[in-house]
Formats: sequence, C-alpha cells, structure tokens
Amino acid sequence: MEENKIYQRDFVQSFTEAFIDPEYCLDPSMPREKIICPACRYTECVYLIDREPGDKFLKKVYVCGRIGRTGKPECKNIFSPLKYIKLVSRGETYAYREHGIANEEVIVMLHGNFTSSYIFERTLNKLSEGFRVIAPDLRGFGLSSYANKLKSIDDFADDVNSFLHELKIVKYTVLGWDLGAAVALKLAAFYPAYLDKVILVNPIGLTGKTYLRDPYDENSLIPEWPEDPKDIANDTRVVQFMSALKDKKKDFFKNYFTEEIFTIRMPENDRLDSYIENFMAQRNLLEIMTCIAEYDISEYGTNDIHKIQTPTLILCGKNDYKTPLNEAIEIKEKLGDDVATLKVFEDVGHVLMEDSLEDFVENLFEYCLVSNEQNEQEMEMEEDNEYRFE
Repeated sequence: MEENKIYQRDFVQSFTEAFIDPEYCLDPSMPREKIICPACRYTECVYLIDREPGDKFLKKVYVCGRIGRTGKPECKNIFSPLKYIKLVSRGETYAYREHGIANEEVIVMLHGNFTSSYIFERTLNKLSEGFRVIAPDLRGFGLSSYANKLKSIDDFADDVNSFLHELKIVKYTVLGWDLGAAVALKLAAFYPAYLDKVILVNPIGLTGKTYLRDPYDENSLIPEWPEDPKDIANDTRVVQFMSALKDKKKDFFKNYFTEEIFTIRMPENDRLDSYIENFMAQRNLLEIMTCIAEYDISEYGTNDIHKIQTPTLILCGKNDYKTPLNEAIEIKEKLGDDVATLKVFEDVGHVLMEDSLEDFVENLFEYCLVSNEQNEQEMEMEEDNEYRFE
C-alpha cells in the first residue's frame, strides 16, 4: 500500500453515508494527487481509500485540497476520480465516472443540461454493489472536451455510442435524466442492438420547445423553429444565462437552482455549491439551447419515437415543473404499453436523485434485476418448448 502512496484509514466507515472531515486537506501527511476537482477545478486533491463493510472492492475518494485565505478548506468537495478516454472517430475526449465490478450488468447514466456526471455521484455509489455503473460528462459539459460544436442531440448519441465502443461495452442499460433522457431515446432509436433496457428520469418531452419555457412565464416559450442560432441567442433567458456564465455569477445560478430545479428539497450547501460550479463549467450553452429547441422525435419531427422497441421505464416527479408530468405521459403513450412503464413519485420535483434517492435506487434495482430474472425464465421456457417439440 505504501508503494502506491495510498492512505488506508484504520477504521471502517462509508464515505457515502458519513461526512468526511475536510480538515484532512490541512494534514500535510495526507497523500495528494494532481487531479482536477469537478466542482472548482482546483488541481491538487487529498485522496483516501475506503471500504464499506461487505464491499468486494475499494473506493478511492478525493477531497478537494483548495485552501482559502482564512487557511481553512474552501471547496470541501468530496468526489470519486474521473477517467478519460479519447473518442478517435469523434475528435473528442470524454471524462467519466465508473463504479462497480467489471463483469456485472452495465448501466450507463447520462446527465442533463446545466450539470455533469456529478449529478449521479451519490447514485453511482448506491448502485455499485450490483452493477457496473458508468456516467460520462457529455461533450461540452464537466471535464469532457468541446472540440466540435454541437449541431443536434444526435451528436450526443453518436458520441456515447463511440464512447461505449472504446470501452468495449456491447450490451447495456441506458439511464437518462432531463436532457440525458433525450439522448437515451436517440440511442434506442439509432443503436437498439446494444441496448438491454432504457430508463428515462424526468425526461424532456417529445419536443424540446417547452424546455425553454420559464415555468412561471408562459410567454417565454419560443413560438417558431429557430432557423438561425441568433433566434435563440437573443432570447431573454438565454441572454441572462450567457451573461451569468461569462461573469461567473454564482448568486444567479443559486437562484435558478432554488426556484426551478431543486423545488422540493435543496441539497446541502456544499453539494449545492458543487452543482453551481459544474454549471459554470459548461461551454456549450448556446448550442445546447438551439439543439433542444430543434429536438422533435414525434411524428411531426424525426418520428424516432416510433422506432423504439426497447423496454423502457419512465420515472417522473409529480411536482416537476421543468419537464412536466404530462410530457412523460405523452412519451409513454407513444411508446405503448408493451414497451413502456410509467411510475410517478409523489412529493418529487425535477431531480429525483435528490428528492428521493433511496426510492430512486430501489426502483432501479427492482427494474433491472427483476427484468433480468423474467428474461432468464422466458429463455428457459423457450428452450424447454424446443426440447418438447423435438
């Protein structure tokens, strides 16, 4: 252990359930590693190795080492390290988080707009007991590159397909939240042979236009298709976001998260600060808004919704004002009862992973594991019938 400069705590305690004292950052004896903090982008972090009782593997955990002028830890962000992989065919480099055991079922988690894979940090830890869980930063988000400007949501689907090809993953379940749900549906339409199941969490609707609407101002909906990016660039809300990003206005983003994203339960201050820092790392906002406005998988658009035959679970909060429940219902109706199942959570808003983490994880385990058992039983029945026929 000493050869690898890894510090093993002499007590067993789960970093996912208990708070790690950020004062570790002040201890000069603690090992450090030059790795970028996904919250504040500081490049030198303290790391620990932790094992939860019953775990089959160790978890390497980082605590941001940024010290403020007062001499106290300033960022306090606790995170797992990101890995990087080049997508040669796409000309991009993707950062990603990976937890779990290599030979387990793969779940790929796709984040939404205004965030990064950091949104799944707690979920990844919870799911790592039974699955190999992978969450990339999409192009232009978090710590992934943004070498080529986005032209449509299809670009993300092609990126993710290339990303999984580089990781040699040929079968997986895709989970998408918010914008990530739109990418998940595109993957199901374009690359169905690789998909086992689809899970949509607080999804964007069949068309992305309503996503640009201020939930408290019906007049903010852009009425026509934007034929020129300037149509989006001049929208009042987009102008506000672009200005806030340029000037790093944390208060603006804190108000946005409070009023429109975390409307049911607010994350702890440290985690909220990390969400804000991740938002401010986004470099594709103008292109994303344009892509979302042009997104339409209904029969009036690309008609991709009718290409999807992969079993789909839709999880939605009843009090989600960003991507309202009626849009999830419409997706379910278009997919049909044979393909899609919808589950609505009471007292849950747009971020199911924050508002009801335990229920969220429980449903994921139940859906993935029970579906696998049913598939195995069906295969056994088919084999038995073939034997009887012979």
